[in-house]
Amino acid sequence: MLTAYFVANQTYEEARNSRTSSFLSTLCTTVTIKLGHHGNKGQL
Repeated sequence: MLTAYFVANQTYEEARNSRTSSFLSTLCTTVTIKLGHHGNKGQL
């Protein structure tokens, strides 16, 4: 019972972390693209 709970909790943590990191990378990509459209590419 405890092992199943631990595994489920670990899986949830990993899913949340990967979702957060993928969200952050998407956000960074979007910001970079927007800056590039404004001609500010390379000023980061």
